[in-house]
Amino acid sequence: MTREDAYGALFTLLQTVPVKTRGRRLELLEEMDAPQLPALFMTVGNQNIRDVEGAGPIRTLTAHVFVYARNSDRHTPAGIQLNGLLDAIEAALAPTWGAQTLGGEVQHAWIEGEIEVFELPQGEKAAAIVPIKILMP
Repeated sequence: MTREDAYGALFTLLQTVPVKTRGRRLELLEEMDAPQLPALFMTVGNQNIRDVEGAGPIRTLTAHVFVYARNSDRHTPAGIQLNGLLDAIEAALAPTWGAQTLGGEVQHAWIEGEIEVFELPQGEKAAAIVPIKILMP
């Protein structure tokens, strides 16, 4: 099992989130056109390795999932659509039983930490960064 196997499996799982644009290369929200939204991008984050005597190294990888939403109606905040996308990410990561193993590729994958949320003052666009941890076998 390689790190890229784990990240690739996570990105495959995130295909269930209903967006128009997705990728592993981050694009900036202000550079995206309305027809491209909503969007989801995943980037590689920090990686932690601990050595447990007798058990070998324990690797915990981090991924950051960037989610962008837009609402063309200035009277309805984009945060409403963003919340639905965040719910879809949580649902995708919810294990059907036990731990989320990304199809047997990892020991467990889960959202951990603060989800950073940004909503532009006019409420037309919103973004979130979701931290996901991946425990390697």
